[in-house]
Amino acid sequence: MFQGRAQIEAFVAHLKSRDVSLWHACQLRDFRSYLEVGGIPSRSFLEQSRVEFTPFVTDTTDRSAGVWAKVFVNLEDFGASFAHSAEAVPNPYGPIVFQIRPEALLRAADVAVCLRSAGAHDFDRGSESLGPEDDLEALFLHAASAPFPERSMVRHGERLRSAVAPRWPEATAAEVSVTLDPELIPLDEVIAAWVDPIRIEDRDLSSAVEIVAESAGVKIRVRTRYCDEARRKVLADIVRFIDQAASAPSLRMLAGRADVLPETREWSSKLLSRDLGWQFARYAQYLAEGTIRTLEDGDAARVAPDVGATGTTQEAIIDRLRYGSRS
Repeated sequence: MFQGRAQIEAFVAHLKSRDVSLWHACQLRDFRSYLEVGGIPSRSFLEQSRVEFTPFVTDTTDRSAGVWAKVFVNLEDFGASFAHSAEAVPNPYGPIVFQIRPEALLRAADVAVCLRSAGAHDFDRGSESLGPEDDLEALFLHAASAPFPERSMVRHGERLRSAVAPRWPEATAAEVSVTLDPELIPLDEVIAAWVDPIRIEDRDLSSAVEIVAESAGVKIRVRTRYCDEARRKVLADIVRFIDQAASAPSLRMLAGRADVLPETREWSSKLLSRDLGWQFARYAQYLAEGTIRTLEDGDAARVAPDVGATGTTQEAIIDRLRYGSRS
């Protein structure tokens, strides 16, 4: 684990030398709450602030593993793989992803870089984190001297397991959890919010995100994610399928539908062959609860008054969490 100013500064410097950004994905429902509290928070912060957030399958595990109060970020944008035609599910945690300056970590008391999800049943943050003594170069696909964006690309899956063997046999992807007081990364550390090109009837997600930010009085760059044309069509099929599903939608159901594009059935079949049905199920559940319903309710821009403009709501929430008031 990286603890103390010197260790965290060295880790941040390493990320900056490779032009690595930090990334955090969320649903529209959560985005609205993030602006209300003034930053990218821990799940604990959201809960104690009494704002809405999308339930995750791993919430109970996060509590028992002691990471409920941690802020999570990643070293890569997990939504990019799908957008660029890889055999991947769109980011299950949300179609809105914050790109964050690595300097945001300088606010932390400690930074844990673990090589598998904190949602694992036997996860132990303290023993599983890399530290100053570890070779951080093993995380990256290319040498630091490579051009951008190659030098910022990180390993995952079998490439990561091979690079860190035999110490981390269950490595899948780097996940960063951070101890902060208060438990959030302020919005002024955000470079931009990138939004998947999702549209439901006459409601456009990027436009909804801009409306939420404007209503909150928060200045944040909102950009629609690049997605190649074939994947835009597949994404449209996926969203329509999830929106119209009468029961929990599954990847197998999607692969068998006649009313979707051949490209969508092909994508679904390839993911099924890789046993990624569980990941699609989470994506569908979170997207339906956290974004589609919020986008359809016609009230996507509802936020607390004066957030961002005066900071009053954010300051009141932080005071309540620090000093125990529940008024």
